[in-house]
Amino acid sequence: MSNSDPSFPSQNPVQRSAANLKDTPADLLQLMQVAEAAAKSREGDCLALLKLLRILDELHSEIRDTLFREALPDNRQRLYRLLKDMEQEGGWPYIRRMKITALLEHFKADAEDAEESSDRPNSPKAE
Repeated sequence: MSNSDPSFPSQNPVQRSAANLKDTPADLLQLMQVAEAAAKSREGDCLALLKLLRILDELHSEIRDTLFREALPDNRQRLYRLLKDMEQEGGWPYIRRMKITALLEHFKADAEDAEESSDRPNSPKAE
């Protein structure tokens, strides 16, 4: 199913962010590869993928609310460098959540496909 909704990204996360990886430390690249491998090993298992997303969201929140908050700039020069980096490198980190409407559209499309399959005869008639 082809979906242009941003809630269903079509590209591999590594491909989407390759331009932003040029100065990424090796340990963070390794972390990204491990997370991607964990996702691929759960491909097709919605509940397992949901669990992985919840873990990543929890880690994101924990880092943001502790270490990142403590590291925020305490003067104008550092604030300027942070804002400049955010402008050049893509802004604030954000974990996008799937919109319920996108989930329902995906479900609706699957239901329509199933309905079309049940409307077709089981075997073609020879004439």
